[in-house]
Amino acid sequence: MRKKLLISKHQEPDGERQHQVQIPRKPAYRLAEFLHIYPGSRSKLFEVIAAGRLIARKEGASTIILHDEYEEYLRSLPKVDPKTVGPEGGE
Repeated sequence: MRKKLLISKHQEPDGERQHQVQIPRKPAYRLAEFLHIYPGSRSKLFEVIAAGRLIARKEGASTIILHDEYEEYLRSLPKVDPKTVGPEGGE
C-alpha cells in the first residue's frame, strides 16, 4: 500500500465539516506534478531552486524533485511565531 501525502486539511469554523485532499506519496516528482503540491508559484519555485534551498535533479530533459528533498526544504523553513498567527496577527 502506498503512503498518501496530505495536501490540505480544512476545518470549517463551525467545526463540523472537514476534508482532505491526498495524492500518492512518490519518491520523485516531475515539475508539473510538483507544482500541485508546492504552495508557491512556478517562478517562486525556480527562485528557491536557484538559491540552493531546494535541490532539483535532471533525468534526461526532465527536471525532478525528490520527495525527501522537498521534506528537508520544508523542515528548513522558519517556524511561525504563534503570537503572529490568528485574527489579530495575520494568517
